[in-house]
Amino acid sequence: MLRLNGERSVGVRWLAICLVLLATIQASAREGGKVRTTKLTLGATAPAEAPTALRLTLAPAETTEGDACPLYEKAAELLPANLDSQKISDLLRAPLEELPLEDVESLLRQCRPAMEQFRRAAACKSCDWPWVEAESMCPSSDQWRHLTFLLGLQIHHQLARRQYALAAETLRVGFAAANHLGHGPTMMYGIMATGAAGRMCREVELFVEQPGAPSLLTALEGLPLPFISLEEQMESEGITSNDPLRKRIELLTDRVDRHIASLRCIEALRLHATEHEDTFPETLRQMSNVTIPADPVRRKPFLYRRTGDGAVLEAPAGDGAQESVRFELAFQHD
Repeated sequence: MLRLNGERSVGVRWLAICLVLLATIQASAREGGKVRTTKLTLGATAPAEAPTALRLTLAPAETTEGDACPLYEKAAELLPANLDSQKISDLLRAPLEELPLEDVESLLRQCRPAMEQFRRAAACKSCDWPWVEAESMCPSSDQWRHLTFLLGLQIHHQLARRQYALAAETLRVGFAAANHLGHGPTMMYGIMATGAAGRMCREVELFVEQPGAPSLLTALEGLPLPFISLEEQMESEGITSNDPLRKRIELLTDRVDRHIASLRCIEALRLHATEHEDTFPETLRQMSNVTIPADPVRRKPFLYRRTGDGAVLEAPAGDGAQESVRFELAFQHD
């Protein structure tokens, strides 16, 4: 988005408002109002497949010099013109044990050139996004959705084949791309960043449900909090602290941080249950050998309780949070 005489585009502002409101409305409809509930059946952990712990951030040796932006644009251009987004969504909703592996492999082969460019882009140390109108962004919001959903489908395929190290590598690509978006010059990049990061967090949820999957606890601890900050973008677009749009945007970024912190707690609980005869602890404090993060929205501990053989982890609304988050946990017994 080109700025003239220090003024921002009204069209882009209203487009951003519409997108943020739409995302909020859709989330509320999906999640039953103000409570977002996720049920997870955790699998027992196993040692990592590699000598070093799995990671969700790129190591310096995995990064390259250069600008990621043209590579992302190339990835978007290489997406098949006849890509069936509904089919991809349906495959992502399928249980892993019912995933049609041959169909998935055929689709991933079709999209391989685009995804190879996407991986190259994510490995770049910098990304010089242009300041353009939202409708001129490349990749567009639809193309980013295709690319991140294809990453998710690749993770599903890898988990179905118990290729956990490869799944963690694909997660690294997704989180790195979300980080690039989060440093874009306008809100629109940041809004898409929250969607990409949220997609990867949901893939982590699937990862921890797999029996024998190695622990991602250390990997999750390596993700920064806040993961996405849009303070500079909102300031540059004149969104003040009193602007209603600001609270909508902060809700999206807060969701990502809460999701990552929640997953850290869940992975600690999975590790504890694995080491204590499939039993969750009575309290989070009982896990004294790990660092349990607080809810980054309320800056208070997550609420936790045992429920028979299961457990519930909650982050209530209030203190700036506009929704409650609830994880109902069970454990797969051998």
